[in-house]
Amino acid sequence: MFFMITSTYPPSKAGEVVQVFGKSLAEPLPPFLKRLHVLGAGGVGEPGLRTYSIFEADKGKEYDALAELTRRMAWYHNIEGVRYQIEALLTAEEALPLWGIQMP
Repeated sequence: MFFMITSTYPPSKAGEVVQVFGKSLAEPLPPFLKRLHVLGAGGVGEPGLRTYSIFEADKGKEYDALAELTRRMAWYHNIEGVRYQIEALLTAEEALPLWGIQMP
């Protein structure tokens, strides 16, 4: 399973966000969780700067992965204006059978 974290923050808080991000890079992820991508986008208007972080969790470790990502995102709670959402994502091969559709 994959997880995507979408974060937004004001440009004026970029320095603080980068400091916390550095902390997250310094603390290794547990072996059941892999960081695949951290992508940035943004502008100076609402909602501000955006990042998209994509992680892959080992099968059977989805709950542990979500707990770890939630713990790490709590590091940003003291930065005013930071907002984030953690989403669980499935591949098409995983999702289609749940909707009663067979892969072509």
